[in-house]
Amino acid sequence: MSRRKKDKRSDPPNEAQIKARRNNMIAFNAERGGRPALKHGATSAPVRAGIVPDADLQRLIDEFYAGWVSDLGGEENITSARKAILFAAKGNLACFGMAMRYLERNGLVDEKGKVAPVAGILATFGNSLRLHLTAAGLDRKARDAKTLEVRLREIAEREHSEENQQ
Repeated sequence: MSRRKKDKRSDPPNEAQIKARRNNMIAFNAERGGRPALKHGATSAPVRAGIVPDADLQRLIDEFYAGWVSDLGGEENITSARKAILFAAKGNLACFGMAMRYLERNGLVDEKGKVAPVAGILATFGNSLRLHLTAAGLDRKARDAKTLEVRLREIAEREHSEENQQ
């Protein structure tokens, strides 16, 4: 049997550590002026429940939710399980929206040239939103994607026919 070195973090804090922690928190709270320590708020509890402090963004989220309900045949035709999935999707959309608003205000790259960590939230919640909507039965509809050559030819033909008509 090997002897493992005891981890110092497993020891309970002593009086000096407790006092230092308390003083650090008092200084931190005084520095913030009583404001919360959140920067983007994208993962806060109300946002995860689909409630955001931005009225325009809240209206947009509610419109999306109403559209999902409508696409599924109305409130009376949705099972409880689907309602739960849509509730989770609404929370994902709120988190995604809050992260987007943060990036709109502050930019994707900070003053040090690093990508804002909130960009990871966009990827995570965007993918979760897609998976929730798919699980609820709101699959993405495939479009007829044309190649670049076909699209350019169509544009040229349309412009050519417009020139001939004039």
